Amino acid sequence: MRDGDLHSFNQHPLFSQIDDAAMERIFAGTSAVDYAKGQAIFHRGDPADVFYFVADGWVKVYRSTAEGDEAIVHIFSAGDTIAEAVAFAGKNYPVSAQAVENSRVVPILTKRLVAELSHSPELALSIMGSLSQQLHSMVVEIEQLKTRTATQRVCDFFIRRCAVEEGPAVISLPYDKVIIASRLGMKPESLSRILNRLRKVGVRTENGRVAVSDVAALIRFSEGESPSSLRASS
Repeated sequence: MRDGDLHSFNQHPLFSQIDDAAMERIFAGTSAVDYAKGQAIFHRGDPADVFYFVADGWVKVYRSTAEGDEAIVHIFSAGDTIAEAVAFAGKNYPVSAQAVENSRVVPILTKRLVAELSHSPELALSIMGSLSQQLHSMVVEIEQLKTRTATQRVCDFFIRRCAVEEGPAVISLPYDKVIIASRLGMKPESLSRILNRLRKVGVRTENGRVAVSDVAALIRFSEGESPSSLRASS
């Protein structure tokens, strides 16, 4: 593993309360694994005796539908852990995982972490905190899928990635539009129509980049203000 990996582990809620000696025991002999874009990390039904830490890149967790489509459950990025809840339960993976882009992922043997619980009550609290944080994130995402329109979900996706709250901004799309569409609960053609519609409020997409002429205007549009009102106020 690289020198910065241990620092990344220490920043994660799951490992933040673990001392250096325990970290060495947990990660002894562990190496990061490189996955090419599109390469499978684990499959649904595999024994979940390992969970994963994403050191670099993007990983999608998904299930195949009866129609043969993919339903993306979540997209994980650098600093995230994958499947620890299932691993701690000692069950099989209920989903599959695949690298969205070239990625570095660290496999962690669950039994090593569990062995540390007898030495560190703080670790149990860290595990509970990490799992609660993931649950909260999932609840927020489900709420957005249920209560926000498809256009609002696309706007929110862009707004969360803007470094400013007003004025122009340019963001890089983290992964291709097909995955973005699935992640936001829509078909790729629906996403394309929404992107064309967003041109009316100053949003342009090209070569994996999104240019927003006024982030504040996009925020107001996502909250229900009409494009004509935005033009009149500019």
